Amino acid sequence: MMNASATPPWGVPAGTLKAFRCSFVTSRAYALHSFASSLRRFLSYPDGCCQISPGVQPVKRMPNRNMIRAVRRIFYPYIHYNRFSLMRYKKCRLERLLINWYDVVRTMELSENELIKRLRRFGRKSGDIIRGIGDDGAVVDLQQGQYVLVQDAMVEHIHFEFAFASPYDVGKKAVYVNVSDILSMGAKPLYFLVTIGVPAILPYRNVLSLYKGMDRASREFHLFLAGGDTVATKGDFFIDVSMIGRVPAGRYFGRNKAKRGDLIGVTGCLGESAYGLRLLQKGPAAQPANRYIKRYQSPRPPLEVWKELVKNDITDAMMDISDGLIIDLERMMAESKTGAHLYLEDIPMPPVLKKQGLQALALSGGEDYQFLFTFPRNKASALEKIRKKGLAISVIGEVVKQRGVRLFDKNGQLTLSAKGYEHFGTSQ
Repeated sequence: MMNASATPPWGVPAGTLKAFRCSFVTSRAYALHSFASSLRRFLSYPDGCCQISPGVQPVKRMPNRNMIRAVRRIFYPYIHYNRFSLMRYKKCRLERLLINWYDVVRTMELSENELIKRLRRFGRKSGDIIRGIGDDGAVVDLQQGQYVLVQDAMVEHIHFEFAFASPYDVGKKAVYVNVSDILSMGAKPLYFLVTIGVPAILPYRNVLSLYKGMDRASREFHLFLAGGDTVATKGDFFIDVSMIGRVPAGRYFGRNKAKRGDLIGVTGCLGESAYGLRLLQKGPAAQPANRYIKRYQSPRPPLEVWKELVKNDITDAMMDISDGLIIDLERMMAESKTGAHLYLEDIPMPPVLKKQGLQALALSGGEDYQFLFTFPRNKASALEKIRKKGLAISVIGEVVKQRGVRLFDKNGQLTLSAKGYEHFGTSQ
């Protein structure tokens, strides 16, 4: 049995450590109380606003420094006393967890749109960058012509589930969604890079299957894989694709080019992918591989329709529908400083959605990867000729001066209970 005055293996006399523990408990009581008070105040005002007089607009303030100081007063003495022990590492991790938790809660209160607005100030101006943050891709003007750069990531449990889609399908989809961004900017896709984060539990054969899916999709659009990176992850699998394309006509499409009086068009049928996911969530084993599930697993962008729109010079303003018709149209109108009126009876959707009362999937379901565009009224006859070729295009509304997106049916304006998916905050 070790003597009370003996020195333990970590180099601190046992009697000294016991005395220090007593001192730690008594002398840090006030700091702990301060931390708890700061935490209660934070929870009372989760948006990080100061409490001020009623009727006055709250003022944002910096992160609560009292909370951070209190955490350090509690843990730092013990950390420095045992600086070479495992306990120091654990205490440091605990402090970082508490401080980072506070910051994360504040950050996650921002919606995706609000976060992008705050990040735009970091996009410095350059004579070569024609279009930067705020669109489906960036446009740069080089000596050889105009090029579009896009990047889109997919994360397991956020964008897909391996229970609903094979690695092969995930690989195809990762290429498709980036091709969709390139096309919506009016460019032809050329090359792409891929980064994957692979957890230890993912078999090597699944990674090969993933790349076979990307190879299949890239061949459809005459794309070439130029490289990338592979990393290990302790969490979920992810895939991040960067792609470059060239603007053939020297005139890119942009969200900021919609004009008042333009008509609003959309390709394909909306809500198929969201309905396919809904069927899979009810039980993937019991559902046949119907058109809706196939659309969710493999959302190939409508290249043939895009070629006709470009050939006939129909539009300058285009984007793909990834998060939902309403929220994506709001983003386009915000960039163009205009608004939109939509007419429910003109929005293309599968009859099964109307039959089951699921029209909201066509309005806000997302992952359609169809093209949303505006065009001047004098192009309506040219668009009609394209439609007569059997290509699916619908005119669903018009661009107006009043900001925002409004939906109407034959009885008047409808209330939009959901707009689409946002990565941060709550889905609207």
